[in-house]
Amino acid sequence: MSPALATTVFSKWSKQPQPSSGDEHRRGPLLDVSSTSRSYGTIYNSPLEVHYEEDSRPYDIGPSRSPNEGPVYHGGASFFHGESDDEEDWEMEQEGLYRGSYTRSMLLYSIVPAFALLWFILVGFVPYTFYPLHPDETPPSIQHLPFPLPEILLSLSLWSLSHTMRVPIYTISSALTPSTFPSLTTILFAFLTTTLTNVLRILAIPFLNLKITNHPTTTEPAFRCMWWFALAWAAADVVVGVYQGYDAIGLYKDSFVDSTTMHLTDEEITLSGKRPATAPEEQDDLSSPADSVAGLPVTSNAATFFVGGESPVDHRPDLPRAMTSQTTLEDALDHDLEQLISIERREELELIYGTPFVRIPIFVSCLLRLDTLFSTLGFTLLTSAAYLRYAVSSSHPITPHLFTSLHDSLSAHTPALLEVSSHHRSNPLLPLMITLPSVIVAHTLLSSLSMSPFLARVGVHSAAYVGVLVGLGACFAGMGAWEAVA
Repeated sequence: MSPALATTVFSKWSKQPQPSSGDEHRRGPLLDVSSTSRSYGTIYNSPLEVHYEEDSRPYDIGPSRSPNEGPVYHGGASFFHGESDDEEDWEMEQEGLYRGSYTRSMLLYSIVPAFALLWFILVGFVPYTFYPLHPDETPPSIQHLPFPLPEILLSLSLWSLSHTMRVPIYTISSALTPSTFPSLTTILFAFLTTTLTNVLRILAIPFLNLKITNHPTTTEPAFRCMWWFALAWAAADVVVGVYQGYDAIGLYKDSFVDSTTMHLTDEEITLSGKRPATAPEEQDDLSSPADSVAGLPVTSNAATFFVGGESPVDHRPDLPRAMTSQTTLEDALDHDLEQLISIERREELELIYGTPFVRIPIFVSCLLRLDTLFSTLGFTLLTSAAYLRYAVSSSHPITPHLFTSLHDSLSAHTPALLEVSSHHRSNPLLPLMITLPSVIVAHTLLSSLSMSPFLARVGVHSAAYVGVLVGLGACFAGMGAWEAVA
């Protein structure tokens, strides 16, 4: 470029008005970008829903959170638009929240006791419908107690004894097995408890003064007595299981998110009066360190005031006395402690089941109760038939003194085990010696499958299906031992 041309260009440029230092920051963009451009990832107040706002921060990560922790859950919808329900549920579970309603979950779980009651009624009428007794034969009565009251009372008493012994048995099992092998502890505990359970069921036979003429059949009154005894035992197990189910759902009372307010906008929430639930993390972020006592998060508004109506920070002497009372603060602490205990119990329960309890389908819970009914009925019929067959073969009357009769029978037949006699060509104890260990082994495996750590590995669905199949097999085998199945 020639010097003359350069001088001309510089003179024209110097005559144009130059921007001041204040205008430097107001200079427009080089490209023609609309002023309504939106930034990425700004989280609005609506639950779990990503909104794009003008002139907002790149990410609303909330106080005391780093950008790597991701967005804060605000109560219900998904982090991103167009997300599937499964992804929404997964993200909510990461925050310890679940879609649904506590009241609806409790009402839905009521199907389980109704289902169990229906099956108990159907099974209770089976002996009267398919296996009637002879007109001259009636079930025995004990001390003028009508049938089946003695069987039910004795069954509940023995069940209570076996249930009470579970704690000391578990203590013994834990002491005998190394702590590094929890599976071994579970197997030993299941073996000892099932052995005690089946022995107690056999002990009920002499207490009920049951007798048979030749061999166990459905025409014997003893069959109907043992049927009701097994039903009462199974009913006790089912009632405890249903109660534990309701108690487990109660642990999730503060973790449900109402699906009707998950996708509402602020205007809809204001008009309807509904407010989406907030996650515990959000409540903790909004509270200051002064709002916690003894290191525990306090969610109550009363906990933000100090005893005596004076805060060490701003010294407010005119705070309401009702909000600064020691009782209010203690109530807030008790509420937070209860929440912490519920969270701990909920985590322990999820470790046992391998999944949140509220995520277990109602159908699976019904199968678990059905498994209890069939397995208890089948194992009881098997062991009772084997013992009554032994009692008839040994030609010893069945008296309430069970241990005396067992001692006498074993003493009388000890020579028969060593030499063949014309009167004792077979061991009368053989059916009981085969049946009782087989029932204990099957019962042990079935019980171990429903305990930790096997239940979490196998899955509650598989455990329920296997339990129903084994229970049905045991039930048909027990009925076959009484010649109820042709």
